[in-house]
Amino acid sequence: MKNKIFFIKITIITTLLFLSSLTTNTNSSTTTTTNIVNNRTLSYYDKNPSGKILLPSGKSIKVKFALNAEEQMLGLPRISPQNFADDDALLFFSNRDEMRSFWMPDTYFDLDIIFIDKNLKVLHVERNVPHYPHAIKDDGSNVSEIPITKAFMCRHVIEMSSKSKLAKEIKVGDTLNWFPPKQLEKLKKKELLASVAMSLKDVMNKIGEDFEKINPNTKVSFNFASSGQLRAQIENGAPVDIFAPASSTDMNFLFEKDLAIKNSKKDFAKNTLVLITHKSNNNDIHSIIDLQNAKIKKIAIGNPNTTPAGKYAKETFEYFKILANIKEKIIFAENVRHVLDYVSRNEVDAGIVFSTDAQVDKNVKVVFTIPDKVHQPIIYPIAIIKSSKNIELAKEFIQFVISEKGKKALKDYGFAY
Repeated sequence: MKNKIFFIKITIITTLLFLSSLTTNTNSSTTTTTNIVNNRTLSYYDKNPSGKILLPSGKSIKVKFALNAEEQMLGLPRISPQNFADDDALLFFSNRDEMRSFWMPDTYFDLDIIFIDKNLKVLHVERNVPHYPHAIKDDGSNVSEIPITKAFMCRHVIEMSSKSKLAKEIKVGDTLNWFPPKQLEKLKKKELLASVAMSLKDVMNKIGEDFEKINPNTKVSFNFASSGQLRAQIENGAPVDIFAPASSTDMNFLFEKDLAIKNSKKDFAKNTLVLITHKSNNNDIHSIIDLQNAKIKKIAIGNPNTTPAGKYAKETFEYFKILANIKEKIIFAENVRHVLDYVSRNEVDAGIVFSTDAQVDKNVKVVFTIPDKVHQPIIYPIAIIKSSKNIELAKEFIQFVISEKGKKALKDYGFAY
């Protein structure tokens, strides 16, 4: 915690000294000060892109957008009240949530500072933050005198004059609306939502992070669940861009209903089914046939109706002709990771999962690898949902998944391709 406080202090001082370097020494005459303020306004503030903010009452505020780091470092210092109307505003735009605080060197009017989230909901309003009309001294000796607000977690921040009647209308809990400048579209992160089989969770999180690194204005979000559940969500209108189930069957259902783009489909990974027990289990389970033993009371598998791993497990039992003998022992789980949890907590005697799932839990051991011939091939397809509003970006993501970098991630997490 001490290190964090130290870092914040250094950051504040560094930023203040940066601002000081932008400030020429002024005398106390009104004429000199006004000229400097006007020059600053012409060179910076007036050039900022403009937009509007709409209040819940329907009234609008004229707002300038500080879109990059340099503009946000400069802020409102040396802007005179004559050049910043009571109902003007400056909005500090960000692509991420973070702790934000503000200080007031070389300012000429008090401010109301409004902290908002990514949906433009007002989280906090700091009223009547006092101005500090003096520049930072070269040696930084007056830094401690400069007012600094408390820090709040937020996405964007709006600064308005404390004299503004419209600023006083803005209250915590209000949701604002904006009409941003065109420049903002280039900075806003494009969001891609992929519905992905639970067994792909770890590797897809890694692939998503790698994709974001080379596409900094893109945010990849994942919805992990059983393939059948994800398919049902898409069938019911879920706003998804990409679908990656653990079986071709679920993908084909969407193709039949014309909900996914057929020519976008790529088969990108394969997996293996394994029988697992808790690492401390000594019930002499060495094969599928051993599950018939009387001392085996509980066997966890995924629900065959919604979970590909469960469907493959059922096919395995049918192949070995033991389903009737173990039917009463079977406990159905919502998805393959829930099966893993049951075994990891030693709540069941055995479970059937994908080999990649077994690798992530040190509390389980693989006692039998199920031959591929006893069930349908375990192939992971990926395709674009027809209703996607980000089809070009979705194409780029799928290409990344099947690229050499994507294949390496799949291999690292135990998948074949």
